Order: sequence, then C-alpha cells, then structure tokens
Amino acid sequence: MAGESLVNHGICGACGSREGFWRCDDCSGPVALCRGCMRGRHSQLPFHRIKWWNGRFYTRDWLVNLGGYIALGHCGDPCPSTLSAQIVSGAEPHLGPGSHINIYFSPSGTTQTPASAKSLIITHKNGVHKISVIFCRCNGHASDDIQLISARLLPLSLQNIRSAFTFDVLEDFRLASSVCKVTAYAYFKKIRRHTDLVFAGRVKVCSIFHLAREG
Repeated sequence: MAGESLVNHGICGACGSREGFWRCDDCSGPVALCRGCMRGRHSQLPFHRIKWWNGRFYTRDWLVNLGGYIALGHCGDPCPSTLSAQIVSGAEPHLGPGSHINIYFSPSGTTQTPASAKSLIITHKNGVHKISVIFCRCNGHASDDIQLISARLLPLSLQNIRSAFTFDVLEDFRLASSVCKVTAYAYFKKIRRHTDLVFAGRVKVCSIFHLAREG
C-alpha cells in the first residue's frame, strides 16, 4: 500500500523545483518527476509506462501526452530541418470519434506535442502505444519506411504509415510461438491486456490484428 502513495511528497526528484506528479512503472525504484524531467529521462525509452497522481491515487498516463517522441535520423535528436518546439494544447477528448473511448487521453488535462511530429500507433511487448515520431527531412533523407526500419520499427504499410511493430515484439512473439506454441491471436490478446488490463476491448486492433493473424 505504501508503494501506491504519492512519491516524494509530489516534488520532482530531478529538478526539485516543480511538482513531481508522474512516476514510471518500468524504471527501477519509485521516482517522482515533473513533466519536463519525465520527458527528458525517457528520450531514449519511449515505450515505458507511466502514471500520474490525480490527488488520490496514480492513474495511467502516456509519455506522448508529456511531449515524448521518437526522432529519426539524428541519433535521437530532432531533425534540424523540422520545427521541433513543444506546443501546449488541450487534452484529447476521453470520447473519440464515433463515441469510442480514447485510451490515450491525458488524465492531467494537458498534452504537449512536437509541432513537426507524426502520430503513430506502435505495438511493443508491453502494449499498444501512441507515439509521436519526428522524421528526418534533410536533403537526401531516406523514405519514412526505411527510417522506421533503421530504428527497429516495422511499418505496416509503405505509404501513409500509421502503425508499426517494434522488432522486440516480433522477436518475443517468435519465441512465444516456437517455444510455448502461443498463437498470434492469443499473443495479441495478451498485448491488449498489457495496454488496458480491465477494458482490453478499448484497444483498437484494425490492421495490426490482421497482420498478427497472418503471422
């Protein structure tokens, strides 16, 4: 029970000057961080799962809501040919188009997004993530699909890319299939549970699920 209480009295353990209402479940040890420090510490860890203190308990949040992103082509730094400044805007509605639950909504009520980023749905071993991706736009840059593959992300299409698998989740499924005889259907049900433990049906599948079924 003590592990579910507010960490460090709500003060950021990194800068010590702002409210530290976020914690990461994938990092070792409970550390309270503010929005900026959480984003900075996870610049190379975009698939970590975080939570936000709502005044009573920690509730699920996503790095994408804090302005987290994956930058391609420049060793993790945004492409200098793009506008990479953070923009503060209102959170996405809890109810999305067609009255579908938006599982990536921001519980803090505020989101930050790089101006030049494209939003992708990326499946990793610990869930289906919404990730901001900044592509390289320098002269002679590689195509978007090649940039993603170079970053160990397999796009589900070659044009108008919206979804991708990490190489890690593909390797994990290969081992689960060959060693444990897990079907693609059962494996992706597990991934959906990782994304939303209680309401797995909220996790959109679409072409991701069909590709998994085809192996």
